[in-house]
This record gives sequence, structure tokens and C-alpha cells, in this order.
Amino acid sequence: MNDRIRKGDGVHSIEYGGETYYYRYLTSRHLETLNANQGHDLNVMAFILCACTPSGEPMFTLDDYDEVLDLPRMLINTIAHASSTGNGVAAARRLIQDPDRKFILQLATSTGWSIEYCEGLDFETLSELKALNSWVPFTPERQAGQLGVIASYMSSQIHKNPLSADKIFPYLQKNVPKFLEHPKVAKARSLLEPVSGSPDKIKEKQLELLIPALEEEVEMEKAKDTPDTYVIRELSKMIKDHKWQRTYQL
Repeated sequence: MNDRIRKGDGVHSIEYGGETYYYRYLTSRHLETLNANQGHDLNVMAFILCACTPSGEPMFTLDDYDEVLDLPRMLINTIAHASSTGNGVAAARRLIQDPDRKFILQLATSTGWSIEYCEGLDFETLSELKALNSWVPFTPERQAGQLGVIASYMSSQIHKNPLSADKIFPYLQKNVPKFLEHPKVAKARSLLEPVSGSPDKIKEKQLELLIPALEEEVEMEKAKDTPDTYVIRELSKMIKDHKWQRTYQL
């Protein structure tokens, strides 16, 4: 596959099988659509939302889902991943991993104070506001959390196996949603997940191969002119966790 990606005036292109395909980056509106359709293949959904003509007109609608499934899988996955590297998605990914910044932005939107004013608040004042938010919720996240707890309690009155708050409302999940996850981090997790259930001897052999590969990926990312700190942090965390598991088992 020849996948040379070029950036243009809001429209980006990729060459596949001698043909040129065009796409746009995912937007916050697209993310809402993805979140509402998590029962579908999210790569296919992202492709439908982002594939476009050279002038930027959408090529597909959600009604074309079955038709898109007939396209080359590698093309779908490549455009889906490329569309998720836009500044908006990267910012959302960073925001999920930075609760302090997230609180400042929610504080600004809840109170009407400027972001600059909220950023200038001292640590003690911010801590008091966070404590108040836990006691008397005033940010959307805390209010949504309360609703989630109530909904979870109500489900326990009806279902034998009650649903947790973040299962009822996926936006309450603390981790990065799958459709926002960086491809490198998602791939690393998919490789490490099966290892956890392997017998100890097999697990040891698998980790001997995977950990050096992850360490090499971290070093390559650090060497870039503009390294992705999120990728470095998440991969380093995985390396540390699995190294600890190996030490503990030994």
C-alpha cells in the first residue's frame, strides 16, 4: 500500500492502489455521532463521516454503512486513523488526561469567568473550588456523575446485574474513548491485553518481545521534532506496569 498523506486547505488526501482519496479531520460534531453509534464499527463510522470529495463535500451518509463495508478494510482503517489526528481530536485526548485543565475549562463555562481568570487562580483557591464542586456540584461533569449514580441505583432495582454509571452514560468514563485513542496506544493495548490471561511462562516470553518494542517506540517518539507527549506517557505507563508484573512474578 502506498499511503502518502498530504495536508491541504482543510481537505487531506491519501493514495491507495493508484487512486487518490480525500478526507477531513474528525470534528466535535463527528465525535458526538461516533459516541451515539458505539454499537457499530467505529473505523467504518469515522470513514463515512470524514471521506469527502476534493472540494470537501461528504461522499457518504450514515445510510451507506453497509455499502462502505465492501470497501478495502485497509483503506477504511487508514483514513479513519488519519482523520483522528486532527488538532481538535488531539486536544480532546489531552484534555481527558489532564483533569486540572479540564476543571479550569468547566469552571469557566459554569461561572462565566474568563479562562484567563480561572488559569490565574492560586492552587488553594482551585482546591477549595474542587472541594465545593464535590459537595455541591456546579460543573457539568459532577452533575452528570450524580445522575449516573442515581441511574445506576435505579437499574439495580430492576436488573439482576445492575449497570454501572459509566455503562449507562459512556461519557462518564474516565479513560480515553476508543474512537479518540491514538492508533499507537490502541495497538499497544491490543497487543498487551491477551498477555494478561496467558500462563506465566508464556507471558514472560511475550513480554520479553513486547516491552523492548514499546521502549523503542517511545525513544522514536521522543526523537521527533514535535513528540506526542500523550503517546510517550501512555506507552511508558504500560512499560512500567508490565515490568512491575514481571518483577512481582519473579
